[in-house]
Amino acid sequence: MFLIGSLLMNSKLEEWKALAAIENKKARKSWGYFIEKKSFPRSGQAISKNLSKEAKKINRMLGRGYTKQTIAKRLHTTTNRVGQIITSYGLPIR
Repeated sequence: MFLIGSLLMNSKLEEWKALAAIENKKARKSWGYFIEKKSFPRSGQAISKNLSKEAKKINRMLGRGYTKQTIAKRLHTTTNRVGQIITSYGLPIR
């Protein structure tokens, strides 16, 4: 009985894969081909090399030994946002 159920599940899975391929082909005709590169940088690896004004300020403050909380207070933003900028630019950069 298990073997039959497994075969049925595999055939259902194959049916869904075929249906997905058809739907994807239809979508590509109307929307075109979108290729997403889903590679995320490792921790501390920069996403962008060009620093924004805010990132430059944060980088300078980190170099002076300020904490995220202190930087957030001085820039009138949240510590979460400061952390996001640090991660996205791979700060501190010397």
